[in-house]
Amino acid sequence: MAFLSFKTLFLLALAITPQASASWLNIAELTGTCTLAASGKDDGPAFALALSSSKCKSVIVPKHVTLSIRSPLNTTRTYNKHIRLEGTLSFLADVLYWNENSFKITYQNSSSFWLLGGQNIKLDGGGVIQGNGQAWYNAFAANSDLYRPIPLTISHGKDVVVQDISVLQSPMWNFLITDSQDVHFDKMYLHSNSTNSSILAKNTDPGEYDIVEDIYVSNVRMSDAQNGIRIKSWAGPNVGSGRVSNIYYDKWQGDDIDYPIIIDTCWKKKSLVVDLACSPGNNTCTNIHLDNITITPPPAYAPATYVCQNTQVQGNAASLFNCTTT
Repeated sequence: MAFLSFKTLFLLALAITPQASASWLNIAELTGTCTLAASGKDDGPAFALALSSSKCKSVIVPKHVTLSIRSPLNTTRTYNKHIRLEGTLSFLADVLYWNENSFKITYQNSSSFWLLGGQNIKLDGGGVIQGNGQAWYNAFAANSDLYRPIPLTISHGKDVVVQDISVLQSPMWNFLITDSQDVHFDKMYLHSNSTNSSILAKNTDPGEYDIVEDIYVSNVRMSDAQNGIRIKSWAGPNVGSGRVSNIYYDKWQGDDIDYPIIIDTCWKKKSLVVDLACSPGNNTCTNIHLDNITITPPPAYAPATYVCQNTQVQGNAASLFNCTTT
């Protein structure tokens, strides 16, 4: 995987609103690093513009800065960019607005706040993507047809690194990866919980994937969730097709997660902590590596059980699995 190094030439503080077109033009005249500041209004257009500008080789959201994202982010033409998120991207908690304006994705009728794609992208910095999901947890309990946006979707991306980022209060899955290659997740912290004890934070899983190849996930810790890392690749005859290959999980820790690691074709409730249920046939799931996996199941599911079908697991966690062929 190719990574770019970025040299800081100078810094610019930006507090741009949709009406501030003159300030937008200033970005296009820059060379080097663009540093963003909160405007008190919608910071989404300024953030998106900085990512699209060939002059902003590195884009920084400083620590203690919160950018308010009040409109959908389409940044699928991002190239050779280092996004240094030290502060927070906070998506507006407006269920009705996002139900109409989020990006709609055909896979399981999903939607997303942010589409990130292009090539040679690194997103890091120790900052936070804040989904403000409580509004959706409350609304979904009364209307299960609502779109619940995914905070970050990697769409048509190649050589993408996401590391040292926290995702908090996601309305639905934390990530979706589609039509992408060579995507690397590392040192992620994911946490969503409902402040209403009678309403769950449903489907706030780390990520859901369609056709999956060349995925590396490492140094991830999460707790108190239904799904951990799930790959869903094929729904059955006359429904869809897909494949899973070159998957590497390393140093992943899960506590009190119902289904921590899953590769399957359809949702199946099982008292398993790891279920790699691949379809019969050649090469549906290949090159699956799991290293340094620590899983503490909920008491109802103890002891931990590891099962795989129609594939072979590699790595130092392979001995945990009882693999069968159907």
